Amino acid sequence: MVPLLDPNVIRVLLAVGALGAILLFIADIILYYPSSNPQDRTAKSYFDKIDPGGSHLAESSMKDISRERVMLGGVLGPVSAVLYCMGFVGLFFGLYSDGWILPLTSALGFTFLMTIGAVYHALFAYTCFLSQQIAKAKKDDSKGLEELVDIHRTYLKYIYKWCAVPGALGSLTFIYCCLFTNSLFAPWTVPFAPAFSAFLKKHLKKKSIGGLVLCGGLTNLWNLCFFSALIVSISAHCK
Repeated sequence: MVPLLDPNVIRVLLAVGALGAILLFIADIILYYPSSNPQDRTAKSYFDKIDPGGSHLAESSMKDISRERVMLGGVLGPVSAVLYCMGFVGLFFGLYSDGWILPLTSALGFTFLMTIGAVYHALFAYTCFLSQQIAKAKKDDSKGLEELVDIHRTYLKYIYKWCAVPGALGSLTFIYCCLFTNSLFAPWTVPFAPAFSAFLKKHLKKKSIGGLVLCGGLTNLWNLCFFSALIVSISAHCK
């Protein structure tokens, strides 16, 4: 099978995707890594005060981060998504063998996943803005803001659900192509499929382990490993 695109070009595209993962991980740190209290750097603090599933977003540790820093961290999400999408173009060409439907489905699934995910990431800035205003408001004046936090939390969860289907579809078609077609990616790359990171994150939440950096940045760290595995695989295939 002759690739549609030079393997070296595919490697470059995958490397750009890896840069997207690195940039979005850095954006995560800029967005909500606390600069003062070490107690806010735990897994429990992340899942309670930052993650939309938490019940204490109104008292989020993000309230102690400057608005300028949070806005920078938020806007880097869509920028990272552009790099991610270039990586998924490389994924398509690496998966392509006898047909284009499954490779395109995988690439588009991941593209929708990270595009919607970038919106999800950018909206985290409002956790900072709202918690800052609640901290400044008098007790009687904060009720409306707390209700707004609940709406914000609900909306984040809603967006997250939109990530689930394309992420699962992209991963399933990727796995199928690696196992049952003549793609440039070896079967050993299957465990790195992005969907599997969700199971690890659930485990970290259940056990309250890993720290804020790992729990908050897991998706991008996992995707960095994913792109790296694809680069190694295609390099070995083309020797």
